[in-house]
Amino acid sequence: MNYLDSFSSSLREMPRFMALAEAVLTQASDLISLVRSLPAAFSLSEAAGTQLDQLGHSLGVPRPLSMPDADYRALIHKKLRLWRWNGTNEEVPAVLSAIDPEGAQRDNDNLSVTITPSGDLPVDAKELYPIPAGVTIS
Repeated sequence: MNYLDSFSSSLREMPRFMALAEAVLTQASDLISLVRSLPAAFSLSEAAGTQLDQLGHSLGVPRPLSMPDADYRALIHKKLRLWRWNGTNEEVPAVLSAIDPEGAQRDNDNLSVTITPSGDLPVDAKELYPIPAGVTIS
C-alpha cells in the first residue's frame, strides 16, 4: 500500500511535507521488511554455512571438522531432541528412534544397554544418546 496516496490533495501539494513523509514512511517500510526477515535469519532449517555455525555455537554444538551443512543441521536437531528428553527410561526408545531411526538398541538385562548406530558418529556417543542414571552405554 502506498501511504502517500492517503494524504489529502492539499498536503500532497506541499513538496517539502511530501518529501519528509516519504522519507519517514520509507524508513518504516524498511524496518517492517527487516522485522519480517528475522525469523528466517534464525531458522535452523534455513541456515547455511557461517550462519549455521553460529546457530550451532549458540546452542553449544560446535561443528565437527569438514561436516557438510545437512549433516551438521541433523546433528543439531538430534542434540535438541536429546535435550527435550525427560530423563525417564520409558522415553529412551522414542528418543533413540528420533536420533537414529536406523540404529538398534538392546537391553542387556544387567543395567546396561547396547546401542548400535546406523553409521559413523560425528561426535562421542555419550554426547548424542540418552543415558539414564545408573545405566552404562557401550
